[in-house]
Amino acid sequence: MTTAPRLPNFIVIGTARAGTTALYHALRQHPQVYMSPVKEPRFFAYDRPTPNYAGPLDHEVVAHSILEPGAYALLFEGAGGARAVGEATPLYLTMTGAAKRIATALPGVRLIALLRQPADRAWSHYLLNVRQGIEPLRSFRQALSQEESRVRALWSPRWWYQRRGHYDGQVRAYLNHFGPDRIRFYRYEDWRHYPLEVWRDLCAFLEVDKAFVPTFETVNASAYPRLWGLHRAACRLRSSQLAQRSRPARAASSVFWRAYRKCNLVRPPRLDPEIRDELTQGYSDSILRTQDLIGLDLSGWLVG
Repeated sequence: MTTAPRLPNFIVIGTARAGTTALYHALRQHPQVYMSPVKEPRFFAYDRPTPNYAGPLDHEVVAHSILEPGAYALLFEGAGGARAVGEATPLYLTMTGAAKRIATALPGVRLIALLRQPADRAWSHYLLNVRQGIEPLRSFRQALSQEESRVRALWSPRWWYQRRGHYDGQVRAYLNHFGPDRIRFYRYEDWRHYPLEVWRDLCAFLEVDKAFVPTFETVNASAYPRLWGLHRAACRLRSSQLAQRSRPARAASSVFWRAYRKCNLVRPPRLDPEIRDELTQGYSDSILRTQDLIGLDLSGWLVG
């Protein structure tokens, strides 16, 4: 008699650029927790058939997603007797329909959402695309001005700098499907500055030993190129190396990228205060509605 495969009993649903990668790595260290070896399977993100996104390298995001039920189940075959089995896909919070798909497939699942001041999140998201060499615009303001035209041209959510920060509608969809008792919301700022407090609350939510303390590390930090043209060329070279999928090519890519980062990637500039204020004003009503929905004080997000 074969046993049914284990599937997640919790999911980190987002949001992007709010510490989800660091949380994923912390959870992987817990002896009572099993995390999918693929950090972002994106299984519940898309309607079927999957969207035909048209932005730079958007096809790769969908192509590298785990979309078949059997392949998704295989991600958790090593869970053994773990008390908590999970995955982390920041795209889930954003995507219309993901909440319903998760609720249908995993009716008892618990959810975790990290939320970040939305103007800061948008800037960090832009910097990520710059670091990856896929954002063609050197001006954040220009990228913001192009966002809606990109959406109309079917560029994927990896280009939704402003849209993904309107949390109230996203949160409401999940609350409607799961209710408040099965979702934990955390401020990114608390996770960054007081990780142990967040960790202990999270462990209690997942019903795992909160006495275990992982190594909290900064992961996936933003970086900015000194020389823009060199950066775009270096990113193309690295992509071609990784596309070969051979061990020597990947090793060469790793060596190349470590050396390259030292010579051309630096700490990014701070977000222009004028742009931050403009964005924050545009988010203010959404921030207040989100605050009411999740029961956390978000008033600090309304000030500079």
